[in-house]
Amino acid sequence: MVKMMLIKRVELKNFKSHVESVVKFNRGLNLILGLNGAGKTSVLQAIGFALVGMKEEGSFKNKEFMTNFNKSEVAIVKLVFIANDGMEYTVIRKIDGMKSSWDLVSEKNMRWKGKTEVLERLVHLIGIDGEAKKVYKRIITAYQNDMTSIFLEDPAKKKEFFNDLFGTKIYKDISSKEVKKYLDDLRFEKIKEETKIDSLENEIKKIPDLKVEILNVENDLKSVNEKVNSLIKRKKDKKEDLEKLKALRENHRKILADKKRLEENLEDAEKGWRDAKKRLKEAIVAKEICENTQSYYEKFRLLEEEKKKIEIKRSKLESGVKKLENLEKSLLKMKSEEDNLSSQNFLMSQSVDKGKNKIHEIEEKISLKKKELESLKTEKAKHEKEEEKISCEVENAEKMGKEVKSYSSSLKTLEIRINEISKHISETYSGEIEKLRLKISSLGEKGEKLDDLKAQRAALKGTLKNLNVSKSSLEMGICPILQEKCLNVAEKDNRKYFEEKIKDVEERISAISLNIKAYETSIDEMRKAQSELQVLLSKEKDNSKLLEELKKRKDERKEILEEFMPILNSLSNTLGNGITVESAAEEYNDFLKKLSVDLQKTCGDLKAVEDKIEDVGKEISSLLEDEKKEKVEIEKHRGDISKNNDQIIDLKTQESVTSSEIEELSKIKIEFEDLKSQFDSVSKDMTISKPYHDKYLKNINISQSVDAVQKELEEIESHGRKMREDHEKFSAEEEVLRKSYDDEMIKSVEETIQNLDVELQNGTSQRGKLEERTKNLKLEMVKLSEKKKEAKDEKKKLNILNGKLRFAKELRSLLDIMGPEMAQRYRNLISLKATQRYRNLTIKPDEIKWNEDYEVHLISSGGATRSNRRFSLLSGGEQMIVALSIRAALTETFSKTKFAIFDEPTVNLDEERRKSLSEYLPKLFENMDQVIVVTHDDTFREMAENVIVIEKENGISIVKNG
Repeated sequence: MVKMMLIKRVELKNFKSHVESVVKFNRGLNLILGLNGAGKTSVLQAIGFALVGMKEEGSFKNKEFMTNFNKSEVAIVKLVFIANDGMEYTVIRKIDGMKSSWDLVSEKNMRWKGKTEVLERLVHLIGIDGEAKKVYKRIITAYQNDMTSIFLEDPAKKKEFFNDLFGTKIYKDISSKEVKKYLDDLRFEKIKEETKIDSLENEIKKIPDLKVEILNVENDLKSVNEKVNSLIKRKKDKKEDLEKLKALRENHRKILADKKRLEENLEDAEKGWRDAKKRLKEAIVAKEICENTQSYYEKFRLLEEEKKKIEIKRSKLESGVKKLENLEKSLLKMKSEEDNLSSQNFLMSQSVDKGKNKIHEIEEKISLKKKELESLKTEKAKHEKEEEKISCEVENAEKMGKEVKSYSSSLKTLEIRINEISKHISETYSGEIEKLRLKISSLGEKGEKLDDLKAQRAALKGTLKNLNVSKSSLEMGICPILQEKCLNVAEKDNRKYFEEKIKDVEERISAISLNIKAYETSIDEMRKAQSELQVLLSKEKDNSKLLEELKKRKDERKEILEEFMPILNSLSNTLGNGITVESAAEEYNDFLKKLSVDLQKTCGDLKAVEDKIEDVGKEISSLLEDEKKEKVEIEKHRGDISKNNDQIIDLKTQESVTSSEIEELSKIKIEFEDLKSQFDSVSKDMTISKPYHDKYLKNINISQSVDAVQKELEEIESHGRKMREDHEKFSAEEEVLRKSYDDEMIKSVEETIQNLDVELQNGTSQRGKLEERTKNLKLEMVKLSEKKKEAKDEKKKLNILNGKLRFAKELRSLLDIMGPEMAQRYRNLISLKATQRYRNLTIKPDEIKWNEDYEVHLISSGGATRSNRRFSLLSGGEQMIVALSIRAALTETFSKTKFAIFDEPTVNLDEERRKSLSEYLPKLFENMDQVIVVTHDDTFREMAENVIVIEKENGISIVKNG
């Protein structure tokens, strides 16, 4: 696929002077024509704003893009283009107040949003190499008189402009800022490392002395350990003796305690025996009471069972009795409700009769209102016909009024323009132009002569410098060739020879300088005359154009008058009097106002009738609604009467059923009364038996414990005998132990152990100090060993830092020469491409060269001669073709797209440059996919594939086809 970038159309809404415009572009040359201020450049601004975010120079804000012709706070630029991938894309820039947005959409509905994302994608799609805004502004777009101006600037400005474009300044910035900072940091780090290594090496020197000290401390520790171990053994033996004596004493104490506890247990056993005797007696008495009251207890239990059965029967019959009482109450309630429903039915029957009478009255009122409505509709139809007739007259009058205003406005605009042109036409300047042309005819020849004189002066200055150096060397006896002492030179007097030579060269330089100054003065005067000539040529051309336009405007006025006369005659017939061109619009406005008043009156009458029709309709609707409500109310009453009748029948059925149930339940009530008598009799018998029943229950549990208490008494007696036997045994053991030890023996062994503890504590303390000292010394030795290793690692780091320093110095040196080297490569590449373009355009073997000061030279060779001329010494036509060739080479180098924009390329160009531009620029178009040229003259009209005309109407830019 061939890569190509084409703009298809640009849509502008509320953008500067464009309220709503669509500009369509084709492949090849697209010409945008229009007067100054028509809105041509606004289209280019919109393209730059959409593609790379370009704005005007200075403090330009988004809000200044918005139109002043409406109250809208939103401006939109929509640009549709074919990208170099062959797909169609739409970029949309929206300005809302002080904010703006970026949106990009592909034909496959892929979307990108936000400035960063959209701009990054656009640069790729357009095919820009380098910073987007710079390439677009300085290479893709050429503004007014911008073709040659940069090549005529002083060297410093040219160097700054092109180095910025080539991006070579970054190498110098990196060298002087980033790499220098990196070098400073490395040097500081190196000093830190060297200081650290010195400190570590001073510490390492302590290692031999530390080793001797550790050996001495370890010997002392060994001696102390032997002493401590001996004391520990002696203390252990004494502790074993003490433990044996304490064990004997503990056994003695334990036996005494057991003996005492046994004595206490014997007392408790006797107390328990007495208690058991007492409980056995109480159990025997309780057993006798239970035997005497058992028959009463059993009778009470039987009566209790019988009472429960009676209560169950009563509970069952009690619900029937309560149900009987409730049924009797319900029967009375149903009879009352039946009487109430009968009364309601009587009242609702009376309401139904009243409703029927009211419906009849409403029907009579509706009939009268319908007759009134028919009469109003007839009146409305009459007014509508009258309104339609007047509206038709107003519409016809407005159409003719627009034609009258259009012709009147056109004639008025033409008269104003004819007067303006007449005022601006002035005398011709042909005589003065000829004088100035003669004055500057020898400018090129004098320029070449001036260059030759400057070259001669520069050569003489070099000779003068060499003579001064040789003179100085010879005066010191040094050979200027061998640069060493020479006897032949030292013996000769060479001063006079060199002084004569130097004086001669200085006089020649002075004479040439005077000639140069004279030539420069003459050339300055010629250039001043050249500027005056350009001004006069521009004025002469402007006069010619104004005369042509004046004739054209007068012909237009005549054509408009011829078209306007039939309309004036028609107006005279309509209004009944003679009408002039000047008064036509005003008189027709009065006629239109009269028709509008008649139409307004008819509309008012029609509205009044419509309001009456609406009021009558509302009244009929209200009456129909009242009738509907009454009918609904009657139907409701009838329904309620029917429901009440159904309820009365249901109530009578329920009364019959309830009466039958009451008759059945009356039998249950009699049975309930009999059970009540039985319950009272049983309760009386239970009252008589209850004291004996309670006495039986109170003693039954005690009476049942006779056997258990008897057994417990026997066990207590057996246990007491055993405890007395144990007491005699403990007494014998206690006597033996009391004779085996005494407290004095224990006290003596404890004192010996205390003395050993003191000695052991002193030895342990001394050992701890020596162990701590050994530990600290070994830790210090470990630290010094680590510092030794650390010193070794730091030396490795220092070697690495030295390597980094060498690399950084070499990198900085390379960066310092890289910028000029890259700039030279760009200049050589662009010179080569520009030469190819120049030769293709001119069919000449000349060569374009760019030196390190960005001075452009055109080197021409023909036969045995060869000329090398700077850009400023070229003729106007040569400057234009060289500038075009370089611009084409820059576009090819920094932009993959074959797309260019030229804004007013012929403005302020002299005749020679204008002719060269019109001759050679179209040849460049042959290699471009799309070119947009904005201009106010027709220089390129014949060769354009698409001509777009932009005009201003009432301050608003209007886009038309050419």
